Amino acid sequence: MHHVDPDNHRQRVIIRGSMYAIFSALLVAVTFLFVLAAQGYDYDRQTGAIIHNGLVMLRSKPVAAEVYINGSKESSNTPARLALPEGEYDLELRAKGYRTWSHPLKVVGSTLHWYSYPLLISQSPVTSPVRIYDDMGIVSQSLNQNRLLVQTGVRAQTFDRYDLSAPQASPVRLRMPEAIYDRTGNLSVVEWADNNRHVLLRHEKPNSTPNYLVFDTEQPGRSVSLKNRQIANHPDLQVTLRDGDWNRLLVVSDQTLRTIDIASNSPARILARNVSEAISFDGSIYAVSDINDRAAIRRYTEEGWVLVYSNPQLKTELVLRASSYENETQLAAWDKTAGLVYVIANPQDADDDTPARSSRVVKLRDIQNVGFAPLGRFLMVRSPDKVVVLDFEALSRYQLLPSTDTPTSSVRWLDEFRLIENSNDKVTMMDFDGYNRALIRSSDPNRTAYLSSDKRYIYSIRPSAKTSQSILELTNLRASP
Repeated sequence: MHHVDPDNHRQRVIIRGSMYAIFSALLVAVTFLFVLAAQGYDYDRQTGAIIHNGLVMLRSKPVAAEVYINGSKESSNTPARLALPEGEYDLELRAKGYRTWSHPLKVVGSTLHWYSYPLLISQSPVTSPVRIYDDMGIVSQSLNQNRLLVQTGVRAQTFDRYDLSAPQASPVRLRMPEAIYDRTGNLSVVEWADNNRHVLLRHEKPNSTPNYLVFDTEQPGRSVSLKNRQIANHPDLQVTLRDGDWNRLLVVSDQTLRTIDIASNSPARILARNVSEAISFDGSIYAVSDINDRAAIRRYTEEGWVLVYSNPQLKTELVLRASSYENETQLAAWDKTAGLVYVIANPQDADDDTPARSSRVVKLRDIQNVGFAPLGRFLMVRSPDKVVVLDFEALSRYQLLPSTDTPTSSVRWLDEFRLIENSNDKVTMMDFDGYNRALIRSSDPNRTAYLSSDKRYIYSIRPSAKTSQSILELTNLRASP
């Protein structure tokens, strides 16, 4: 019969328990270290201190760039991934033949800092003429930035359509039918359709109510005039596209909101009265109306109208803008009388029982323009002497001053991250927060400039030495190899 020594058994139990305890402690320690590492913590072997890191991701266009942090070159070029301790740094991106791109960098531990937008510009950009126009009319760029439409004269029926993805190609000459536009009065651009083919134009004649045209930039003969479409022509007639569809229109005339379906040629449908402004976005229609002598923003549904936003100070002279970023809709209501811009988040979720609240308010003297950037991350509010930009990702507000002492004549979004300023006859490009300003070219103070979709070229318009002539020019932002 086998006998177990109690002392040996006890010793083995103690050893086994100790091993389990040590293993468990190691497992907890390793897990803890992995958690710390995942949250950006590191160990400084020289000082013995615990470091809290943030992660910085960098990209640049049109070429890879060397990365400098506080003047010291990092080992990798863009695209780069850097783990930096919490703190403030000077970030620079450098490439041969290009201007240095720089930005202050504040690293927060356990946070991803993503810089995907840096655009490097040649130190010596080359500008060349594209075409001279004797009496240039409207100029406009499609939403995808691939097309530039130029009216060959102020009242011309002919247009040049440039393919900005092929700068060496000759433009396509288009002619608008005389039945659509008879060369009397002036045209102005309202908006491009989402298909980047149709553009809505406003036609104004002296001593006459305005008319609207849908211009087909591929088959001009299929363009459409809204004249005689039962839209109750009125001096305050306003027409916009419904959800970017050239075939569906929103019409505000004589305080009445109507919708029109061009293809069906059906009569205009009345949606509401006492309306002063209306827009559509992402399937919803938003309108400014007077309810019991109080201005309100309402949203149209199949069941009727629901209240979105109102306050005692709200005026009926509102201009609406809408966009979305990361699945959150933003509605901007510009009160022209008070010089205020109310920003309303997710207006599509509001109803009569739970109206929306203004999440942010911008107040500037003599506001001249309000506009969302493409992709919707930023909202610009412009006055003659300053520009305010709201950032819906960083929840930040940037205040930009003009590049010159003269009032800013024109500031607009150049692309999803950059603004273009035309001031004192010069075109200046800058990032959304005012950094990396770059003088591109002298330009017509009454015109803006356009960036090609590949970020390689700027198209600008410069007056020639001859009266009324305009030169369309192309500036190559890429450095020569």
